Amino acid sequence: MKIKLLEKTIIQTANEEKELAKDIVIEVEDAFAKELIEDKKAVQIHDVSIVEPESEVKEVKEQKIEKKDISDSPIIEVKAEKKHFGQFLLDVKNGKDLSGYEFKASLGQNEGTDADGGYTTQSDFVFDIVSAAREKSVIWKKCNEVTCNGSGYHWPQLNETARSNTSVYGGARFYKTSEGNDYTASKLAFTEKDLSLNKMTGLAYVTEEMLEDSPVMGNFVRKAFIDGMAWNIDEEILNGTLSIVDNPVIGDAATVDVTSGDPPTFAQYSAMYTAMIPQSRGRAEWFMSNDAYTQLLSLATAITTSGAANHLYVKMASEVPSKVLFGRPINICEQLPATGVDGAVLFADFSQYVLPVKYLNPKERISNQIEFLSDQIAYKYTYRLNGAPGISSTITLPDSTIVSYFVQAETA
Repeated sequence: MKIKLLEKTIIQTANEEKELAKDIVIEVEDAFAKELIEDKKAVQIHDVSIVEPESEVKEVKEQKIEKKDISDSPIIEVKAEKKHFGQFLLDVKNGKDLSGYEFKASLGQNEGTDADGGYTTQSDFVFDIVSAAREKSVIWKKCNEVTCNGSGYHWPQLNETARSNTSVYGGARFYKTSEGNDYTASKLAFTEKDLSLNKMTGLAYVTEEMLEDSPVMGNFVRKAFIDGMAWNIDEEILNGTLSIVDNPVIGDAATVDVTSGDPPTFAQYSAMYTAMIPQSRGRAEWFMSNDAYTQLLSLATAITTSGAANHLYVKMASEVPSKVLFGRPINICEQLPATGVDGAVLFADFSQYVLPVKYLNPKERISNQIEFLSDQIAYKYTYRLNGAPGISSTITLPDSTIVSYFVQAETA
C-alpha cells in the first residue's frame, strides 16, 4: 500500500532501521500501512510516485502535475513588509496601491475609502502614536484611564463631603450592637456621573516637496502629533481650554483651594501638603509652572538678625536643584500659569482622576485630494475622551480641615 508519512517514522528493513522524514511517500505491506494510518502517522495515497524504503530519497527537480489536491497543504500567511510612516505618506501622495499595508478595520460607513478622499492609516502607526504620546505626557499617564466601547462612560461617583463616625464614603457606619437589638442601617452616597466622549482632532498639511525626503518627513509628522497630543490632553485635564474634558482639575468642586501669595511661602506649601487626603500623600505629586519652580528655588524664611536669608530649598549655588518637595516629586507643567494666578501650583493624586477614552478605536486619516491644487497632503488624527475627578467635592475631616485628592494654590 502506498502511504504518505505525516511525521518522522522509523522503518525496519531486512538489514537495518531507517528514519524517514515527514511527507515521504513509501510503499509498505498493507498490515503495516493500516497500523500507521490508524495511529494517524500516515495517509493512504494513490497518484504519486513511490519512494522505496530501501532506496535513498532523491530530490525531485521537475515534475509535471495535471491535477493536484491541495486540501491538505499547509496555508502560508503572507504579510506585507512593515514600512516606515514616511513611506506611507509618500505612497498616499503618489496615489500608489495601498493594498500592501495592514489597515485598521473600519467601523463606519465609507470609513477609509478613497471615495471620501481619505485613507485609514496602517494600524501599527496609529497605536504607536497613541502609546508614545501617553508616555510623553506629564499628567495623562498618571490618570485612571478607562477604555470605553460605547459613546460614553457612566459610573457612580462618590458623593462624600465629610468624614466622621457616622459618615465614611458618604454614609458607611460602624457601631456597637447589643444582644437582641436591631441593626442600624447605613449606605454609601453616590452621584450618577455620565461622561460622553468628546472628539479631539488634530490636522496638518504636508507639501509634496517635503514628502520627497520621506523618512525625515515621516518622523517629523509622527513627532509633531505625539507631542501635540500629549500636550493638549494634559492641557484639557488641567484647564479644559477646548471643553473636551467636562471637569478639569483647576477650579473643580473637588479641588481644595489653598490661599497663596506670589510666590507661595513655606507655610503655604505646607498647607497644600496637609490639604491632601492623608492616605494619598504617599502617591500625590507636585505639579507647577516653570515660573513657580523658579520662585521655589529661592524659597527662604524671613531675613535673620544677621541680615542673611535662611534659604530652604537651594542653600548653595553650586548645588543641583532638587525636584522633590516634602519628599514628593515635582513635575514642571508648561500648561500651568505663572505664580499669582490660580493653579500655578498643584499637589495632586491623579490616580483618582477618571479618564474615559476610546482607546481601542483611535483614528487617523490621510487624504491626497483635499488640497490637491496646492500639492499638499492632509493628515488628520482623531481621539475621543473625557475626564472628571473620582469624587464630586472636597471632604471635611472631624478636625474641620478640608482635604481632597487635588489641591491648588489660589491667589490671595
